[in-house]
Amino acid sequence: MAIRIVDRYQMTVDRFWDEVFFDTEFTAGLYRDGLGFDGCEIISDRVEPDGNRERSIKVFPRLVMPGPVKKLLGNRFYYLETGRYDARRRHWVADLTIPKVGSRLSLRTTMWLEPRGEDESDRYAEIEVNVKVFGLKKLFERFAEKSLREGYVSATRFTNAY
Repeated sequence: MAIRIVDRYQMTVDRFWDEVFFDTEFTAGLYRDGLGFDGCEIISDRVEPDGNRERSIKVFPRLVMPGPVKKLLGNRFYYLETGRYDARRRHWVADLTIPKVGSRLSLRTTMWLEPRGEDESDRYAEIEVNVKVFGLKKLFERFAEKSLREGYVSATRFTNAY
């Protein structure tokens, strides 16, 4: 299932990538305060000489889940987000996995910004949701889409206030 989300940021593309997205305080605040999660841990963050970057984080979401989803994931779970930033294209591609369910549920996000006026930009996120849970595929897809759309609205609010 493919999802596309577009949001307006009150900052330039350069400011977002150069000052905001990879800032550790921003990242912690986004997950804790912006999304209401139990937190996140940066596992690795490596910058290459050409500006490309790889980052892995462990995230502890707090979500209201439908019964079957909660039964599979449990009350408390975490996911891993492993991403790569292409400095030339200014694109972020990240894979999200939930170790508890292995390859039965995964997401891949491609994110970039395009300038809009002097101090604004549009953030584009294209998300591919892959669900391989027998009998629950549609339920998981609906839950994932609802959670992602709500999360991106909250993330936009937090980012613009940051």
